[in-house]
Amino acid sequence: TNGFYVPALYTHILKSLYNRFKHLKNCKVQLFEFQKPKMTFHAKGLWLEDGSSWSTSSYYSTMIGSTDYGLH
Repeated sequence: TNGFYVPALYTHILKSLYNRFKHLKNCKVQLFEFQKPKMTFHAKGLWLEDGSSWSTSSYYSTMIGSTDYGLH
């Protein structure tokens, strides 16, 4: 696999998933995208909340990403 296509593939998969969920009743899906000139970042993450409050204790997250966060 050519690594050049990886960020575009993640974007394609993410947008496809978003389009499947955004039409569901009572589904509040938000997309946030990293943007920094001449850089890419890809991470796998899922944030879930129980819907009862907006407190940070109701969120769960997982993040696996590059160890190179632009700190050369």
